[in-house]
Amino acid sequence: MVNAPMEMEGSAKMPEGYAKLSSLMSTDSEFAIFRKFVALNAQNLLYYQAELMGLESDLRATASEDQNSEDPDKKDFAVNWYELSHAKPDKNYQFRKFMQVRRILREYSMDIRALGNTDTQS
Repeated sequence: MVNAPMEMEGSAKMPEGYAKLSSLMSTDSEFAIFRKFVALNAQNLLYYQAELMGLESDLRATASEDQNSEDPDKKDFAVNWYELSHAKPDKNYQFRKFMQVRRILREYSMDIRALGNTDTQS
C-alpha cells in the first residue's frame, strides 16, 4: 500500500482536483499515466513537414536567384557564410529565410524525438 501525501506542509489539507491527483501520482510512477495524443502529434508533425517543404522550396529558389545574380555579394552567398549572414538588410532574404527554416526545423526535430518516432526519411 502506498501512502500518498494527502496533506500539505503544516496541517492544511491537500486541495481537491489536480493538486491532490498530482500528489498521488508523485508517490509511485505507476500512478502517473498520461495520454500521448499520438494522432494530434502526428498531425502536428505533418504540418511541420508541409511548412518545411514550402520553406525549403523558397530557400532553394532564393539561393539559385542569388547565385545567378549580377550582384557580386549575392553570388558568393553559396560559398561564403560570413557574407550571407552579414549581408545588408536589402540583400539578406536568403539568410532570413534560412533562419526561419532553422527555427521550424528545431521545433520539428524536438517534437519528432519526443514522439519517439525513429522511422524517418530525408
